[in-house]
Amino acid sequence: MVRPFGVRYRGASLDDRSAEAAAAWVAHASAALADSLPVPLYSAGDSALGLDTAVPRHVILLVARVEDGFLAYEPSRGALMHLPDAAFTGPGPRRASLGHWSRVAWLVLPSPVH
Repeated sequence: MVRPFGVRYRGASLDDRSAEAAAAWVAHASAALADSLPVPLYSAGDSALGLDTAVPRHVILLVARVEDGFLAYEPSRGALMHLPDAAFTGPGPRRASLGHWSRVAWLVLPSPVH
């Protein structure tokens, strides 16, 4: 567990088959952003296409909460892009905001150390 600058980080895989789990991660990421803590996450493909596609592949950075999702920095484009809350549940379409992968696989969740 890394603790730079009074912040603790922990990695967590996302079970996107569970709406409750997805809602909990969205809430945690939203709370971190409210504390001005960006949230890295890894995107991946659909495990139905093979286990090797489900391995976390691409990192993006959540930088702000917006009405129906997040504003994410997508490094391969060098741009801020919209990532809807729907991206956290189930496999979906390939999304430019996930580096053209189809699901959120892993989050690096920050929490302030009090």
